[in-house]
Amino acid sequence: MTKFKRGTDIKRLLFSRITLVILFFFLVLFIINIFQMYKKSKESDYKRENIERRIAELNEKQVDLEAKILELSTEEGIDTLIREKYRVAKEGEQLVIILNEEQNREEEDVGKIGFWENIRGIFGN
Repeated sequence: MTKFKRGTDIKRLLFSRITLVILFFFLVLFIINIFQMYKKSKESDYKRENIERRIAELNEKQVDLEAKILELSTEEGIDTLIREKYRVAKEGEQLVIILNEEQNREEEDVGKIGFWENIRGIFGN
């Protein structure tokens, strides 16, 4: 009889309101922690993707810089760089500068001002 009574006491303790409230409280804490971990997981995935993208960009930049270094290690590469950067030519060569079409059009429009437009410009009308 005491074993039976002891079993009902344990059941009564397990299913009491206080025990259920405590268990519910722990369940809520557990769910909150799961959501926080999920949020941190997504954030770390986003950061990892950004870092991987940045590493790929830096690798591309490194390849480009190595190619430029190889190009500048030759006499022709140095000569090309100086010609492009400072717009110079060797002795006996001539430098040709090609203007954009937009600049040419602006100059043509300025040259097309007629006689009467000039007179209006003088008097401010």
